[in-house]
Amino acid sequence: MNKNIRKISEGAMFLAIVGAALLINRGLSFILDQYVSIISSLVLIVYIKRFSFKDGLMMAFGIFFLSFMFGGTYVLLYAPLSILAGLVYGYGIERGFDSKRILFTLVILYTIGEFALTFIFLPMFGFGDLNEMTAVISEMLGYYNISLSGETLLKFTKISYAIATFLLAIIEAILLHLCTIIIFKKFKLGEIKMRPLSEIRIRAEYAYASIASIILMVLFFNYTENEIIIYSLLALSMIGAALLIAQGYIFCLVYGIIVFRRNISITLVLMILVALPYSLIILIVLGFLYSTGPLYKYIVKKRGY
Repeated sequence: MNKNIRKISEGAMFLAIVGAALLINRGLSFILDQYVSIISSLVLIVYIKRFSFKDGLMMAFGIFFLSFMFGGTYVLLYAPLSILAGLVYGYGIERGFDSKRILFTLVILYTIGEFALTFIFLPMFGFGDLNEMTAVISEMLGYYNISLSGETLLKFTKISYAIATFLLAIIEAILLHLCTIIIFKKFKLGEIKMRPLSEIRIRAEYAYASIASIILMVLFFNYTENEIIIYSLLALSMIGAALLIAQGYIFCLVYGIIVFRRNISITLVLMILVALPYSLIILIVLGFLYSTGPLYKYIVKKRGY
């Protein structure tokens, strides 16, 4: 087949995938906005790998046009970030950059993009209103019998919002990186060198420190009015939770590869399910058990990887 014809036909197929994701997201009342962004990035990366970065620019325009036509406001605002992430990753692969360098660049890109969206662009369109966030955080703290009000609650909200945004940027970069590795391996598009997933574990002492920081925040937060202690507990617990959530996500990915190694679609569905908000506590527990040994010994040593 002529190369130009293949570019057009495969480009149409890839755009159809993005369009289908956008329409499904619209039909589900835009509850899959974040996944549509990741799909858009993955489509760009694969297309650039198949052809070239220059061709990827045309694909990027097509994705943005589809986002404008069928995506909601949230998807449209995130479209430039997801497209830029796909272009950066695709360019790195085309130029043969080390995977660590690409991942580090992604973390920086997502951090800048997420902060710009969260604190500048989303509030302009009515998303992420600070008063609403304050009410949500106050309600969440109530579940742990933690009571804050007034200026302290407002400062707490701002700091927790900033930390959560930074952690979200890191998780998004890692998620895109892992999904790209899986797709490249499955469809034989090339090998992205990295350490075996089963060997990516935080040290046991860090896991214990992380779980201890979370417990300390829950138990002692209400018994001090010192702002330095309050914000220190918040920062440490959120960093600890992020480490364990990331570790738990890696465990689920390793488990899916081992158990469902012949059916990657089941593994991808598992990854989507454990990324939903209600799964965070489960991921923290799984991450702790995997880092400290029990789950690692079972899934890697016993089942093999």
